[in-house]
Amino acid sequence: MFGLRSRAAAFAALALFSATPARATWVETRIKSHTAVVDVDRKGVARVSEEVLLAVRGGPLRSFEIAGGDPDAVLEEGATATPVVRFGTPTPIPLTIARQDDGTLRIEIERDKGLFTGGYVFRFAYRTELLTRDRIRRRGTAAEIEWIGPRFADGIDVAKTIFRLPSAPVAPTLAAGPSGEDAELGSAFVSAVRHVDDKVELELVRPHVAKGEPAVWRILADPKSFDGLADAGPSPIAERASRVVPIERPAERVAWLGGALLVALLYGALLGLKWRWFQRDAQASGARPRALVLPRLPLALRAALSGSALAGALLIGALGDEPSVAAALLLLSMSLAALRAPELTSSPRAPGRWFALTDQEAFAAGSEKRRGRWLDLGERVGFASFALLLSGFVTGGVVLAAHSPYHSLGLLLASACLLPIFATGRGSGLPVDRVLFARRFLSRLKSRLGARRGLKVVAWARIPEGLEKPDETRILLRPSLGVDGLAAVEVGVEQLPSLAGFSAMPFVLVRAREGSQAEALLAAHARLQRGRAADERVAIFKPALASVAETALLLDELLRLLGFASAGAATRRRAPAMVSRLGVASPAQAASS
Repeated sequence: MFGLRSRAAAFAALALFSATPARATWVETRIKSHTAVVDVDRKGVARVSEEVLLAVRGGPLRSFEIAGGDPDAVLEEGATATPVVRFGTPTPIPLTIARQDDGTLRIEIERDKGLFTGGYVFRFAYRTELLTRDRIRRRGTAAEIEWIGPRFADGIDVAKTIFRLPSAPVAPTLAAGPSGEDAELGSAFVSAVRHVDDKVELELVRPHVAKGEPAVWRILADPKSFDGLADAGPSPIAERASRVVPIERPAERVAWLGGALLVALLYGALLGLKWRWFQRDAQASGARPRALVLPRLPLALRAALSGSALAGALLIGALGDEPSVAAALLLLSMSLAALRAPELTSSPRAPGRWFALTDQEAFAAGSEKRRGRWLDLGERVGFASFALLLSGFVTGGVVLAAHSPYHSLGLLLASACLLPIFATGRGSGLPVDRVLFARRFLSRLKSRLGARRGLKVVAWARIPEGLEKPDETRILLRPSLGVDGLAAVEVGVEQLPSLAGFSAMPFVLVRAREGSQAEALLAAHARLQRGRAADERVAIFKPALASVAETALLLDELLRLLGFASAGAATRRRAPAMVSRLGVASPAQAASS
């Protein structure tokens, strides 16, 4: 019995709740964009057509208000709200709009169920007396037209107003007075000017309107557009329009041409200096520089064309209205200035002799002073030069941003012309110095090898005839133990071409007498070639990785193979497969080395 009574009470409560109107609902609205067309006739009467994109969440929405309308607005019939749908043609929903005393427009949705989650475009229109309300007035010798849009509690991201005026000799333009004047116009800019029948349309856009801020729209027009304003002589709009285009003023035109000529000369001189320095550094390293495009073009002509293309990009970007052409000229200038990885020149080395050196003589710290380090992004002094020039571009862009964001952005994009000068033709792309690089690599390898019983490790250098400085450095391992016929083991560094230029690769030469046990052991792992002497055979081995650790492991394995039992300490940790590769057309050629 108790269960039946509980169920009856629950059903009665549910029926009562269902019969009660659902008034405790939630709804959120946000106006996403606003577009107004202010169509003004010659008598100063404007017909304002507004479109409001409203986003609704929850519901139902039955009414809402728009604050800040014109106080004398005479509303027209036919206001509608159209749902935003992806497919099909939606049916407009009728609206009822009433103007309150403060000008606020109250909009009622004429649909019983109201509006629910989605987007809706509200369209309505009214008439207002702009001339009577002093919204059309004289400003100097021009006619100033002002219209204040509605206020939105949450602000909006995009606001657009189109002024449609009677045709006149001078087209309307956005009001932009002296410093501090027309500040309430915010970030409004002219989007388009077009003629439609006997009217001229000026389209203005504001990217953002703040919360509760009334959007002020103000333009200047020719007084001849309206019957109520007398003609007071030439319009200042035409005079200002003639001053907007700098190319029409001879003094400024000469200044721009002079600046472009200076840019062409400076950039051409900088490019020529870069190429001269890199050419000398490449020749000293046994390589030949190469251009990215048109490699056979003479340097003088290349520098002139690159500088002229950059100057042309400056003129067209600053004075013209073709940013795509300016960008194409900038890319052409950069392409002519860019360098590829240098090409290694194949020239035989001069005769020379090998000498034993002390560690101090062979591995003394040394550095190579390259001429092109001032224009190399990888060098400290080159990075400082690049940062200094780039800061000049950035400073100029910041200064221009207050006057012309377009020219500021163009100047910042033009800073890309520094990349071919500082980021191509770098020292890291030159062939490896077989003395300076080998000093650092071989000194670390010699320290890692340490003391080996029955093994003597000395520095080994080749000095060309008639010179005092070596052109190659190696370390020589002379065994007093091991298999019969083992003559010497040499470790050196050679240079190999790569995508970024050149890379260093260590190699190991094992020399043995012909017909000996050492030759038989080496023949099982590598192809042999003739050495310095007629009865000498040489095997060339290379580690899997160009590192000191891998080279030391390869040496330990070779020494163990050749009878050095004490050399197995490192190979017990890791015994990699021996990597052997015969050097073909390599600086490590055994017969000439």
